[in-house]
Amino acid sequence: FHFDWIETPDSRRFLVASYNDNEQGDYLDAAVMPAEPEEQTQTAHNTHDDIDVFLNLSREMMVVIGENGKILRANARFTETIGYSADELDSFTFDDLFENEDKATIKNAIQDNQENKEKRPQGKAFDMEARIITKEKLCLWVEWRLQNHDGLTYFAGRDVTALKIQQKALQRREKQLSQAESLGRMGHWRWVLGEDSIEWSEEIYRIFGVDRDNFETTLDNMNEMVHTDDIDRVNQALQRAIIEENDYEVEFSITRPDGEERFIRSDGRCSRDEEGEVIALFGIMQDMTERMLYERELKAAKDSAE
Repeated sequence: FHFDWIETPDSRRFLVASYNDNEQGDYLDAAVMPAEPEEQTQTAHNTHDDIDVFLNLSREMMVVIGENGKILRANARFTETIGYSADELDSFTFDDLFENEDKATIKNAIQDNQENKEKRPQGKAFDMEARIITKEKLCLWVEWRLQNHDGLTYFAGRDVTALKIQQKALQRREKQLSQAESLGRMGHWRWVLGEDSIEWSEEIYRIFGVDRDNFETTLDNMNEMVHTDDIDRVNQALQRAIIEENDYEVEFSITRPDGEERFIRSDGRCSRDEEGEVIALFGIMQDMTERMLYERELKAAKDSAE
């Protein structure tokens, strides 16, 4: 037998074995076996290590769940967030880590994933929110995306607790503003130049006596309720504010859909873009009906006394 190593232009190596069975030494047959250089094994090993490094660098929590709900694998972000080590997680099922009200949601998601793994496409992902409890008993809101693959459930989670806190604070401030506007019988509005629609706060809907769900807030619809003697004055005030790029105020009366007359005072300002150009008007509208009626009664009483 005679053996030779050969190397191809693309750096692959092959071991060639041949033999002869006559006195002239002619080669009658040969076998070629591709070699598996050590570099290939090393490259594959490094690729696996790279994946682990990237998973642990991710800002998202990543967890692999088995059919029994056990945590098979989790990245560093997950263990750092919840405070449990990988060894401690062996004694938990995934749903054990969640808020009581959300345990059933997680458990059902895993169970549904396992029961419908044959029907559900492998690449289909689902989104959900569920609160997880840390080792320090902190409740964190997490936005989860889950997907099934080969009987396992893969979870990727993003901590949105700070966002939830901001949303609740914003909702609380909006509620306080709405209550304050209701007490003062005033609401805020905004109109972008060139658009037909105008933004109203909840109190302005009440002032105009219309329902948010059934009324389209456009300039035309608003003008239909403005008294005919006041329409021109209202529109001129808007145009003057745009041309002069200045604040404005105007008083006018409206007739609501139920036939009741209300007196409105509107104060507005210009909103500018980064280049200083006026792009919108915004301001407040206040229901002045009680004050106007009182002043009318006072004037009538004064005239009668005189």
